[in-house]
Amino acid sequence: MSKSTEIPIAHIDDPESIQNLLEALRHLHGPEFDFGVETWQGQSVLSAPPNKTVYRFIMRSQKATITLKTGDWVRGLHPTAEPLARATSETQEPLWPGDAIVTNSETGDAIIDGTGVYYAITTHTTAYQAPKVAFLRNLTDHPGGCAAYDHAFRREVIPPEKTGPNAADKMGTNRVNEHTLDMRPDRLPLPSKHHHGQVQTPQGPINHTETALVLPRSAYGLPLPNGTEDGYAIIYRNPLTKGTTDAFEVPLRPGSIVVTPSTANSLYGHSFANAFAMLVAVPGFVAPYVMIQEP
Repeated sequence: MSKSTEIPIAHIDDPESIQNLLEALRHLHGPEFDFGVETWQGQSVLSAPPNKTVYRFIMRSQKATITLKTGDWVRGLHPTAEPLARATSETQEPLWPGDAIVTNSETGDAIIDGTGVYYAITTHTTAYQAPKVAFLRNLTDHPGGCAAYDHAFRREVIPPEKTGPNAADKMGTNRVNEHTLDMRPDRLPLPSKHHHGQVQTPQGPINHTETALVLPRSAYGLPLPNGTEDGYAIIYRNPLTKGTTDAFEVPLRPGSIVVTPSTANSLYGHSFANAFAMLVAVPGFVAPYVMIQEP
């Protein structure tokens, strides 16, 4: 199995790799989307341009908080809350790696403090009802996909809104979706080997990417499979014609970012052999999930 950097790969502590990754994502998705990796220190006000929504996924935080206002929509407000609930008072809540913040004209600005790093996607606002913030720690587990073992840590932070099976526009209101999984080599079943296709719309197929934002398992008290936070993903070239036979490994550690693209001319599949990661889909988890066949 070879090793390769032919797909976009970066780490939040390596500015040059981040710049290359952002340029690749902009090329893959065109002007409807923009991407960034940003650091904040001290109090910051997060906003969005007119008619745009900005999704920010926290990858690193230290003594970080977000200010909630009465009436804010929150996903995972507390462990016993409905998945999406309104804040009933103004409070400051801790921000952990794995949390997500969404700003647009509906959610309003977000005030954060402390220090941290987030991965951001800016796109057009749709009718999708996003929370101002989603707290990963308070969401419930839904094992499946790449974390289908019993009691798997698999939590839907920005879940898709499904379209009907016969809908001509599979994208629907979705532009960005995300879920977080603990994909382990020491549980069965193992993470699946799969790929996603392009997303079908009336204007034609849209490029799809799934981006892994690797988090520290220690933030959630999860056991380390090999006594280390390090892991890896396996990327499959041309899975439609070569199955699992043409593949390469990508080493992962907290702060790693890895993009698996699906375009008309460049289709890759993956399996996360060992990773705790936020998986971010653009334009959402609305592309077919196709198992890669063994030779």
